[in-house]
Amino acid sequence: MVTHVVMWRFNDPADIDEAVQQLRGMVGIVAGLRSLRVGRNRNSGASAFELVLVSEHDSFEDLAAYSADPVHQEVVAWMSERVADRAVVDTDDLG
Repeated sequence: MVTHVVMWRFNDPADIDEAVQQLRGMVGIVAGLRSLRVGRNRNSGASAFELVLVSEHDSFEDLAAYSADPVHQEVVAWMSERVADRAVVDTDDLG
C-alpha cells in the first residue's frame, strides 16, 4: 500500500471549497486510486497548510497511473493556478 499526502496553501482561501470538490470528483474516475480523503486544516498557525489530500494506491505503479491520468492532470492544472505553496509525501511505510 502506498500513501500519497499533499498539502496546499492557497493564494485566495475562497478557492478552497472548489478545490475540495475538484479533488473529491476524482474518486471512482481516476486510474490507480484506491481511496481519497480531503480535509481543511483547523490549525491556523503560521506554518499550517490550508488543505490536505490523503490518497491510497496499491503500488507505486498505481500512484504513477493516478498522477498521469488526464482527469488528475486537469485538477493539477486548475490547482497550480491557485496555489501559493505545496508539500508532498509518498510513502509505503506507515506501519
